[in-house]
Amino acid sequence: HPDVNTLEHYLKVSSSLPILYRKELDVNGEKATDGGISDSIPVCEAIRLGATDITVIRSRSAGYVKKKSPVALAVFSWYFRNHPRLVEAFRQRADRYNEASAFISNPPSGVHIAQLAPPADLEIGRTTKNEPTLRKAYKTGIDYGNRFIESCGPFGNNK
Repeated sequence: HPDVNTLEHYLKVSSSLPILYRKELDVNGEKATDGGISDSIPVCEAIRLGATDITVIRSRSAGYVKKKSPVALAVFSWYFRNHPRLVEAFRQRADRYNEASAFISNPPSGVHIAQLAPPADLEIGRTTKNEPTLRKAYKTGIDYGNRFIESCGPFGNNK
């Protein structure tokens, strides 16, 4: 578990995207990376662990549908050919993402899932470097975040 001495390392690991991050990181001697490949929206795992009030913060709009990309799969499969479990997780990624997205809209009884998601027309990607585009996205995130917090009411219950 992260502590004051290891928090920065864990944050790097949790946001290190395969191929885009220049070096492999480890946690307790095991290679680790951003969990988005294996479980992009881990709501089912949160429920399995006992969570009943879940807030999902998304980087894509709530209506986004992830498409399979044969080209991306081919590149990823070649690059990580020595990591078959990672390749298999990548192969299943779109299906898992779309299943989790649908699950959010229809959680089991006794589970409340609120989500904070950007608008569908937000023009930004994971590797965007254009400063005006980044500033606009940042402002949009602040605005949406403030509205979300206001909608939660005094006890954190999303109305």
